[in-house]
This record gives sequence, structure tokens and C-alpha cells, in this order.
Amino acid sequence: MLWGGDKLTLKTLFFSVLLLSFLLLSTTVISCAGGAGSPKGTEAEGTALAIKLPDTAKTLYNKEDIVSFTVTVSSGSFTSTKSANKGETMLFSNLPVGNYNVKAYGKTASGAVAAKCETSVTIVAGETTTTTLHLTRLDHWTVTFLNEDGSTLSTQDISDGYTATKPADPSPSAGKQFSFWTADASPSESSTPFSLNTPITGDITLKPVFGVKTYKITYVSAPQSVVADTFTVNSLASYSLPSPTKTGLTFVAWYTDSALTTEASVADATTLEDKTLYAKWTAIVTFDPRNGGSVITSDPVTYNGTAASVKPADPTKTGATFLGWYTGTVTGSGASETVTYSSTAYSFSSAVTSDITLYAKWDSREVTYISDITLGTDYTTATGAYKYYPATGWTSTEMPAPTHTGLTFAGWYKNRSEDGKTYSNKVESIASGTSGEMTLYAKWTATVTFDKRDGSTATTQVVIYNMTATAPTSAPTRTGYTFVEWRTGTVSGSGPSATLTLDTEAFDFDTSITEDLTLYAKWSRACPAGFVFVEGNGSSIPDLFVCDHEVTQGEYESYCTYYEGTGSPSDSDGKGDNYPAYLVSCYDAFVYCNKRSSAESLTPVYSIDGSTNPSDWGTIPTSTNATWNAITVDSTANGYRLPTESEWEWAAKGGTAQESYTYSGSNTVGDVAWYKDNSGNKSHPVKGKTSNSLGIYDMSGNIWEWCWNTSGTQGRYRGGSWYHEDSDSAISSGYNISPYNRSFSIGFRVVLPAE
Repeated sequence: MLWGGDKLTLKTLFFSVLLLSFLLLSTTVISCAGGAGSPKGTEAEGTALAIKLPDTAKTLYNKEDIVSFTVTVSSGSFTSTKSANKGETMLFSNLPVGNYNVKAYGKTASGAVAAKCETSVTIVAGETTTTTLHLTRLDHWTVTFLNEDGSTLSTQDISDGYTATKPADPSPSAGKQFSFWTADASPSESSTPFSLNTPITGDITLKPVFGVKTYKITYVSAPQSVVADTFTVNSLASYSLPSPTKTGLTFVAWYTDSALTTEASVADATTLEDKTLYAKWTAIVTFDPRNGGSVITSDPVTYNGTAASVKPADPTKTGATFLGWYTGTVTGSGASETVTYSSTAYSFSSAVTSDITLYAKWDSREVTYISDITLGTDYTTATGAYKYYPATGWTSTEMPAPTHTGLTFAGWYKNRSEDGKTYSNKVESIASGTSGEMTLYAKWTATVTFDKRDGSTATTQVVIYNMTATAPTSAPTRTGYTFVEWRTGTVSGSGPSATLTLDTEAFDFDTSITEDLTLYAKWSRACPAGFVFVEGNGSSIPDLFVCDHEVTQGEYESYCTYYEGTGSPSDSDGKGDNYPAYLVSCYDAFVYCNKRSSAESLTPVYSIDGSTNPSDWGTIPTSTNATWNAITVDSTANGYRLPTESEWEWAAKGGTAQESYTYSGSNTVGDVAWYKDNSGNKSHPVKGKTSNSLGIYDMSGNIWEWCWNTSGTQGRYRGGSWYHEDSDSAISSGYNISPYNRSFSIGFRVVLPAE
């Protein structure tokens, strides 16, 4: 393809080559030549660049002559552009010395850019420099825009690398609208759009793509605005009309006319034209007869219409005259509900713009109930439900009698003091013939029970609702205990297994009483010798007296004997009254605790088959025994028992201080514990090492200690022993073992409740 793209025969090709040779030898070909280093004294003095433009220049595009040139020289931030006709000399004078970029464009008479050149040149001080520009021919291309039917809409002649201009949109067929141009052979809405910013580098045909036309629906929806919507023919299958909402009104439907006579369907809304639809709203008028009868709900009233057409017949009420329908404000609820009526009756010619409730106003024997406690909607009596009193009055049995969990209804009163402490003029009945409205105040009381927790009968105090209780003037007494304060608490379980968890703070007698309440006496008892008081955590761990030493052989042998099968303590393992008792099972420890409790007139803790007397339990088992595993604990008993595992660990860590030591009282095992490396391979007398911060000894080392395990089937022991590694003496160390087991390294420690 040469010289504009004509196909050449061999003969034509020969003459074309001959012509090209002639043009290349001419000084007026598509280049302008000059000798570098021209002498001074030419057209301009000083530093300059001279370009003599060809006087003839043929472009092979459309056989048009190049008639003018535009040249730009630039170096750094310096730029200069000049235009001149063919045959003229273009001079750039007074140029700064340096390297320059030169760009030249040749244009035809029609303004088409038909050739270009880009080169570089060095400008020498004090000289006029000339240079040769080699112009390169630019192709021109045809961009053809088609109509929907394939006919030509327009064509554009575009220089190579330049962009086409957006033509007028083609005319669409019915129901369609122009979307974009595409170069795809088979245009569709999924075709790739052709950007008119794309440089043209060859002939190209662009075809139009059409989409479905969009139609607009305008929704008129006073008093609630609805945004205008659009749809297309393709969207008709899924199109649905909007459903606006507004508090106090109900949306009914869309209509095709502002008079709201013709309801619109989706088909009406989606005819192929722009459309305006109008919303219909309705309001409900509710009529409250205030006579104990049912509330009346009207038929819908069109927005801005009147309620005249839905006004019901005047209601009736025994012993009262109907005064009309009024708007009003409701306060309270249930039987204590009252209406503050508007100053004038409702006008049924008024425009209805929202749901509205109208209240019947009566000249009647209506009762206003005032109560600090919600009463409900009415009271059921022998003769029915009342919110007013009849002309025949009420007997004492007919007077409303509300109930409320945790409170006692104490009657109706005509007067109540502002602080709510005093009620006067109790109304126990209403005489026949009494007339006029009446306000009655409900009096409620709560019962405060004072449980001394000593087995005696609790005392009670009746307190008016929301008032305060008074602490008993005399503190309760209990043998062996000192009264501390009254507290609230939580009881879990029932019967002998019931447990009471007291709150951690004393009850504040300035607290308003709003329901029945039980207060429990908090007691303290003197800490027995050999025990340490350990404050609990206020929930799972109670206040305790913890024995400051492991039960000694002397203490154990005062109440119990060792099992013959395992023998008794020996010198080799440590023997003596002040040595810890060992070779005792968890079962043995239960027996010891109950025997010692009984001997000291304390209530035993452990029970088997309902008996706390170990003599009734039979022989202590030497293997797993279901009956002994089912032993129960009386949490209210004040006798000796094993600590639970959490109680043991609480005490080992210093109680409320919850120290972070590895061993009980120290991070240095030898300071507080007898263990394998320092015991001499035997147990030692109790309290031979340093105690922890509470004054409790040997919770690490010497002998393991049985703990109460609520599962029953497994015993649990803690604390390490003289026979084991130092790691076993860590507070965290513990193991399971069957409760019948007896070992030369396991004993126990006892605790007592602190109240």
C-alpha cells in the first residue's frame, strides 16, 4: 500500500519509482536542507536557528500540496513556536546556547496535518545554525458512523493518531434510546463501548448500540413525600408501586387522578409514557366511651376529610349524663388511668389529618384511682368490673381489691400526704345515693422480716410502700456469738440442704422498701485457740476459722483410732502428739469431725442416711462405698469439717490478699515447707516452718491434706508432703484419689464457720 493506498500495476509502479527518484534529488522534497555552520552576516546576527522551508512539497495523501509549516523549538523550560508558508525562511533568533528539540508539522490547504518531523540540534554561541528536517508522511483514515439500519450517518477524515469528533446521536426506533458507539461487528448492550478519545490508526466503522427507553413516574403523596421513580420496558415484569408510610395515617393506594377516583395498577403506572400518580391516605377515629364498654374504631376517613360520617350513636352510662366527645390527654394506666379533656367538644366538621382518639365526657360517679403500683385495666368483684361506682353504691365486699406480688393492699383512702407517709379517710364502702366524681388513693404495705438465724421465730415490721424500715431497738442475742449487723441475703436450695449467702454490706435502713423483704442477722463468734479467722470473698467462700496447723496425732487419737490393716504412725515416718496425723482416709476425717463437734457441743456437719452419729454409720470402709460416698453436708451446722478445695486454696494464698507466691507464704520452698530434699525422709512436728501471712502453717509440705470433694466418688488432696518433690508443695498442686485410701503422707486440716 503506497501513496494513498492505490493498487499499482507493474507499469505504474515503474513510473512511480521514477517520480520518487526525481523528488528525492530535488531540493523541494518533503525535507528542507541547509548547510550546518553558515557564516555570520546572514539574515540575523548573533545566536540563531534558521530553517528554510521547501517552496514545493507534495504529500502522497489525496495528492494535496503542503502549503504551510508549524515548527516548535524547545530546550528545558524554553519553548518557541512559529508558522510560515512554504518557500519561506523561518528564523529563531537570540536563542540561549544549548541543545534543542525541534518538531515540525506540514499542513495542506484544508488544514490536515500531512507530515511531521522531530529532531535535535545544538545551538552555538554567535552563529546562525541551520539543520535538515526529514518530514515523515502522516496517513489519514476514514471513520464511518452508521445508523441503526446500517446506513451511513456520517464520515470523518482523521489524521493518523488523532481522535474522531462525536457526531449527532442516531435516531432510535420506537421504545429505544441511543446508548453508545461500538466497533463490534454485531452490536448489543453487552458490546464494548468505543471511546472517542481513542487515537485513530486505521479505517474504522462504528455502529450504534441502543437501550430500552426509560420512563418517569412522579408520585404525588401529601403529606408524605415519595421520590420520583423510573422504569423501562424490560423492567415491567418486576416493577412494583411503592408503599409509603407515615405515623398516624394509613396508605391506601395510588390513583391516576388527583380526585382519587380511579385506582392505579402497575399496568396503569407503566404505560409507555411519563406518568403522575396520586396517593390516598386515611385516618382512623377511635371513640372511647369511658363507660366500661368497648372502644369503637371507625371506618377509615380520607385524609383531610371529616369524621361526621363515622360518628357513632351517643353512648350511655348508668347514673351519668353524656356531655359529648372530646380530645384529651391520658395519664396513668389501667384503673388509675385519667383523661384531661380539651376545653371544648370536638367539632365533627374539622379536617382529619391523623389518627385521633375521642373520649366521652360524663357528668358521672367516675372514680379516679391513684396508686404507686400498676393496678391493671380493671378490678373483678362479685358484681363485675368497675371504673366508676353505681347509684346503689358499693358494699365493703364490692370495693375493688387489687393485688401485687410482694406487697399487701391496705385499702382505699380519700387523702394522702405529699410525702406518701400518711393516708387518711379510709373508704371501706360507698353508700347508696352518693354522687359525683371521686379520687381514691391505694395504700400498699410491705413486710420486713428480721430473721435472727438462731432457731427462734422471726419478727416482722409493716412498712408503707416506698417508705423506710426501722432497725429493731434491741440487738438480738445468741449464745457464743456477737451480733454484727442486719444484712440481705440469697437462699438457694431448700430443707436441710438450703444455703444462705449473705450480702457483703450491712443493710442501709434509709433504703426505700418497695416489696416484702427479709433481713438476716450477721453474727461473729470468738476465734477458737489454734484457729485463724479468714475473711471470705462475699460469695462462694464464706468467712471461716481455719485451723493454723494440720490435725496432730494427739488431737486425732483423742477421738479416733487407726485402722489395723495399715497400722499407726511410726518413728520412721514421724511419731508424736505434735506430729501431723497420717494413715487416715477421707472417711476417717469425716468421723473425726463429727465426733469432735459432738464432744464440743457443736452441730455435726456430716450425715449418712440421716444420722450425724458416726456410731450409726458402721465400719469405716476400706474400699469404695456408695453409701459413704453419698454423705451429705449441713451447711447451717457450726461444727468441724474439711475445707472445700477452693476454700483451702483461698486460705493458702492469704485470703483476701490472694498473694502470688508459688508456695503458701513464700516463693522459697524451704522457708515454708518440709519436702523430699529437706525432710530427712520423714514428717515433722506441725508449725516447724514459717507460716503464711494469715498465720497458717504447713499448707505447703509436711503432709498432704484431704479436701471436701462435692462429687463424693473421688477424694482430693492438696499441699504436698515430706516425701514428695518441691513442685508438689506448690499451692496449685493437687490430686484425686479414692476417699478410702490411707497413706503415710496424707492427713487433713479442719475449719469452722466464722458465724
